[in-house]
Amino acid sequence: MSSSKLASALVVSCLASAAGAQAPAPRDSAAPPLTFGVGGGFAMHSPLRPTTPTDGLGYTATAQLELRTALRPLLLRGEGSLARWSNGERVSSLTAALVARPTARWRVLPYAVGGGGIYFPQGAGSAPGWTLGAGLQLPAGTRALFLESRLHAMSVGTGIERWRYTYSPLTLGIRF
Repeated sequence: MSSSKLASALVVSCLASAAGAQAPAPRDSAAPPLTFGVGGGFAMHSPLRPTTPTDGLGYTATAQLELRTALRPLLLRGEGSLARWSNGERVSSLTAALVARPTARWRVLPYAVGGGGIYFPQGAGSAPGWTLGAGLQLPAGTRALFLESRLHAMSVGTGIERWRYTYSPLTLGIRF
């Protein structure tokens, strides 16, 4: 299959799933098609240039919506997050991401997440950015606990300074 056909099939599958089309029943068909999650944890503001000091330890809070797709190992995620550090600086974000997890029935499910969105640093308007991370999910009936580590980067300039503001939260949460 050519790469353009594969990409087209991926887009059509994701759109069909988002529109409510019924996919073939996977082994975990008891899982809801849409889940809501909330979480919180620690965040560290760490510029990419090691000569710039960090802004200390802070907190992060997140709310997530995940949509099951027709392609079993992939989920679509929309997320709103807030992080604040010990120096009072804060940033909020709205991101969309793809979550990839194994199709095997494991008690603890590892997953990877990556996407992009818009970031709102304190007093600086808005900036495009990206996110990349990994997590573990422990299913518990219709709920699941998750532990996730993520890297978020915002474009705030040009050249070497472009990605200078990043943070990597460690988040513990629950999905319904």
